[in-house]
Amino acid sequence: MSGTETLRQVLVARHMGRASLARDLGVSNETLHAFAHGTGTLPPAVLEALAIDWSGGSIIYDPAIDRLRPAHKAEPKSQGHGPAPFKRAAQPHDNSPRVGPQPVKPQAPQPKVKRPGWAE
Repeated sequence: MSGTETLRQVLVARHMGRASLARDLGVSNETLHAFAHGTGTLPPAVLEALAIDWSGGSIIYDPAIDRLRPAHKAEPKSQGHGPAPFKRAAQPHDNSPRVGPQPVKPQAPQPKVKRPGWAE
């Protein structure tokens, strides 16, 4: 769809304030109405002002190609390279001292104590 057709649809959908918009754009209300319904044309400067008014300045009309385009087009940025893949073997071994309770080695079993008077 061309930029002119899009702006026509914007004007058809805009029911309120069309007269004040025509005054702000410097054209008559009849000219704006004729353009909205496909029986008239508007100069490129008026179409540019209409696109800016409709989008709040984020879209502009390009008369050379009859299209709407973003007003502030950001330059493309390179994504670069992602991080290197994780290699578990490449990680250093942790030799830091342990904190907290340490495991205790079990002691050798003690021989049973023999009491006098007990049967074995």
